[in-house]
Amino acid sequence: MEKSEIVEDIYTKEEKAKILENAPYTMGIVGPKTAKKLLKIAEKDKDYPFHNPPMVIGYEVTHACNLRCRHCYNASGVKGPNELDLENGKKVIDQVHDVGCSYIIFGGGEPFTRKDIFELMGYAFKKDIKIAISTNATLIDREKAKKISDLEIYNVQIGVDGTEDVHDTIRSVKGAWKRTYNAIYHLLDAGIPVTAIFTTMRSNFSNIEEYIDFMKDEFGDVVYLIFVRATYAGRAMETGEVLSAIEWLNAANRITEKLNFDNWSHIPYCYILDSIRLNRIVKEFMKTSLGEQVYPEQVRRDVLEKNVPVEEAVYKLVGGVCKAGLWHMAVDPDGNITPCAEMGISLGNIKETTIEEVWKNHEIFRKLRNRRTEIKGKCSACSSFEWCRGGCRAGGLRFFGDISASDPGCIPPQDQKEVDFNVM
Repeated sequence: MEKSEIVEDIYTKEEKAKILENAPYTMGIVGPKTAKKLLKIAEKDKDYPFHNPPMVIGYEVTHACNLRCRHCYNASGVKGPNELDLENGKKVIDQVHDVGCSYIIFGGGEPFTRKDIFELMGYAFKKDIKIAISTNATLIDREKAKKISDLEIYNVQIGVDGTEDVHDTIRSVKGAWKRTYNAIYHLLDAGIPVTAIFTTMRSNFSNIEEYIDFMKDEFGDVVYLIFVRATYAGRAMETGEVLSAIEWLNAANRITEKLNFDNWSHIPYCYILDSIRLNRIVKEFMKTSLGEQVYPEQVRRDVLEKNVPVEEAVYKLVGGVCKAGLWHMAVDPDGNITPCAEMGISLGNIKETTIEEVWKNHEIFRKLRNRRTEIKGKCSACSSFEWCRGGCRAGGLRFFGDISASDPGCIPPQDQKEVDFNVM
């Protein structure tokens, strides 16, 4: 672990309580307007990805990072020799706007290592593109939080991989956790919604319950929790942090049990949300006149009459758990266009083609949109295929070398009877 100076709490107990009392809530990584638009389009047209622009585009602005996380799928560290400069970075944003996308997520690497990050975000803001940020938050102080607030950023997604010692070990820098912890309060104090993303891996496998207890005791429901799994890429493959399918299933069961979510399907999908909160709030909202406007009849019927978890009802409508190629795509720091940053493939570069051209015409996107017929192996025969549609496409590609291969990180429900759920 790299050395770092001792970092102290910035806020008093009383100050933190006041911040949490006035802090904004978030329901996840996309805004309500974007979610409403996506659901309405999907309700009217089951082939909507063929006829509509992406709803969300991720732009990884740099390979550089001030941490060396054991699970990083990009193996981020130093700035790459071919990273887009400011002019070409703005070209990415122009293309996001031109394709008709209304939501961009700035990530990395660590986006705040880039000196012109606020100029890039400001450029997107002026084009009326909604902004989110994916960050380790260690470089966010009060001043940066205020500047982020001025851009009306919808959500800041922060990687928090455990309690203090576990997190610092994973991030390879002593004091990283405390900086992130302080940054969460900076952001909440500035009125910015925060999502904490816990990447489940070998190093924090036994820390799950303690982490959830801490986050709930510290932040209540103000900070939204999402749990993902380390992917078959980058530094995670070198460090051995990727969980087996049985381990991930074990972790998923423990997460949902800890969050008191008892009606999930036991499909350990890519993103496990703070579902008890999500379902409680959304169910009540669906019963209102406004909820009827936001959520299509199919989703409301599944949730309110059949007790289907909200996320699974939504996944069924929009075409699957994995968003790549359906309503999401990404651009890497060098300008390469890809369905998902975790896939590590380039379908073209913004210097030579456009996001719109690749989105509309590339064969890989066609495959991703035809999952009902393209997905192979165990996933195609799964009892949950109708709404899951093969799980993580990056997992299939990275592990099997085939974008249509089954998700290697999942054990279908019909095969779980033979699984020892207590594996450690």
